[in-house]
Amino acid sequence: MKATTPIKFISPCTILLSLSALIGLLGLMGCGFFVTGQKDSPAVDPYHPSGLQALELSPAQDYAGEILAYFLQIVVGHIGSEESRQAWRSTGSDAALDFQTISKIMSQPASSKADLMVLDFNLLGLVETLSHYNPRFNQFKGQYIFDSVYPSSELVAIRLLIQRKLEQGEKVSFTALQKREELLQPLSNSPSPADLKAINLSAIEFQLVKDVFSSDALFFQYYKHPFIVDAMTRIGFFQKDRLTEEIRKDASYKRYAPRFHYQKSNINSVTVVVLPSFSREFEFGGTYEKPYVYGFKPSANYLQTIEKLKADILTRTAHFFFTELKSSGPANAVTETSWKSLWASTYAPLIHFELFDRRPLTIYPENADRLVMDICPSADLVIFLLGEGIDRTIDVKGRSGDFSRTGRLYFGADDISYYQRNDKIDEIARRIVSRLLTLRISVGNSAADG
Repeated sequence: MKATTPIKFISPCTILLSLSALIGLLGLMGCGFFVTGQKDSPAVDPYHPSGLQALELSPAQDYAGEILAYFLQIVVGHIGSEESRQAWRSTGSDAALDFQTISKIMSQPASSKADLMVLDFNLLGLVETLSHYNPRFNQFKGQYIFDSVYPSSELVAIRLLIQRKLEQGEKVSFTALQKREELLQPLSNSPSPADLKAINLSAIEFQLVKDVFSSDALFFQYYKHPFIVDAMTRIGFFQKDRLTEEIRKDASYKRYAPRFHYQKSNINSVTVVVLPSFSREFEFGGTYEKPYVYGFKPSANYLQTIEKLKADILTRTAHFFFTELKSSGPANAVTETSWKSLWASTYAPLIHFELFDRRPLTIYPENADRLVMDICPSADLVIFLLGEGIDRTIDVKGRSGDFSRTGRLYFGADDISYYQRNDKIDEIARRIVSRLLTLRISVGNSAADG
């Protein structure tokens, strides 16, 4: 599953039958998709050790954990589009929690994968992004030049376990599980009834976790990932305790805040911040020169995109501001001939853009408040530039209505290329004009001076 690799999850309702037939045909043909993205895993697979051990996550794998935290919330029906939540909550609710059975179903073309998950086209862009940064979340685990159309068996098994515990209203003790990690080793003894009670897992559920970690030791690292601990605690899968609260503090982007080093010494300014969320437009796996010190480097396409977005916003802002001056300023104070000079010398310098390009982020409605406060609390406007197809997993239309109140807007990558961008850019431009007009400047005097 890569940036150019469509992966098909089963779509609920009306297209279920046609999708099942299509994907079944693809599976029988051994169909995959040619990989054009980078691989972040070595040729020799280190993820099947004789015993679980600490493995350092690469920057791309770490970022995949941030994406996975969001993904898992969707596939258990906790967040995402309203029409898909119920399908995710119910699908697989009575499936056997046996990793061998799950793996068999996921690996055999003729088996019914619809019993374990929902094939939801809305997740296409999100799944591609997840697998782009960690191919091990794909059924083929990045070992071939082809990607499977399905996620890894481990990921499906984890989804079923989380779904089951949420359905039963039972919470797992993260602290108790971590204290008993030796029981998760492949050759360890079975946990005692007291151990299972402390963790709040049944023997079958514990064995599923153990089998997942034994199958791919990388998942042993991910269950402790701060963003995943934060998400799983928030939705009620992990019990909230002192340890989870300490770990959740690291589910933060505060360490990137120094990037936004500006101080609003001039109150007569408007700060617009553009943040990449779930973007596949970043290179990784290499060593990059400053300022790209986090293991990522933006693609040329991404840099062009944000510069075009900035230019379009400024152009429309100038247009709306000129119209405002014509209607509210002294009669004939501003002419079209003098406006370009007046805009460049007086008003354009009041608009300050911060275009974050050091690494991709994961910002969505459920965590936006906290992460904006971590990164750019003094911004007047914040644009979340979503990766391709990501807006289908977020209630963008509903959240856009909050723009007038919050000054935040989810802007899909597709909006850059299609006509929808005009409405959104106009919305941003009008907001900037409104903000400029509230600053401590005399529009009439400035116009007259021009």
